[in-house]
Amino acid sequence: QHSMTSTVVTADAAETDALLRDSGVNVLEELEELKNDNIIRTLYLDGDDVGVMETQTYVQAVWDAMNDDQRKDGDDTGVEIVNDFIKGLKIWTKIAVDENALKSIFAPQRLSLSIDYLVKQGFLRPKHSLHEHAVPTYYFSLPTLGKCLKEIQKGRFGILRRLKMSYRKELSREVLERGKYSEMTGAFHVRDLITRGVVRLFDTPSRQ
Repeated sequence: QHSMTSTVVTADAAETDALLRDSGVNVLEELEELKNDNIIRTLYLDGDDVGVMETQTYVQAVWDAMNDDQRKDGDDTGVEIVNDFIKGLKIWTKIAVDENALKSIFAPQRLSLSIDYLVKQGFLRPKHSLHEHAVPTYYFSLPTLGKCLKEIQKGRFGILRRLKMSYRKELSREVLERGKYSEMTGAFHVRDLITRGVVRLFDTPSRQ
């Protein structure tokens, strides 16, 4: 019996658009749907670099960081703010959120305090704008993003090395996602590389 199985292959970033058009899988559409459903999140890393993280992992990292800070300071004022912040993630599905969108969750009298807390804790990162009257906008982030960046880079290297060493430089997506390349999941790293246009997907007949 024949079935279709997704296969990941290496690709040059400059070829991304053409490769995606030729692919049997609309990767960008798939990723956009996952973001809109709040299953994954795009995090700004540095320069033009972004990373893709499962929302569940991001939420857990936010709570872990808040709990660590709470143990140090003995201050629980951030619990309510973080609670509301987590609720807002369901509607804030882009890489950044502006102040107007934050108002949909935080009450006006608590907005400034909440933003200051989230920025101080490293959950939001101000986005600089050249426009004087631009609405303040913030990237989603993590206080441990420096460590995350190292793990992301480690995972990227691990997957690409594995692909380059494989026959025809291709492997099934399932096999790659089961692999261990860093402290993060293999599925995370595969999505990250797809988003960056470093790898592409295509369907191939496979006997099951």
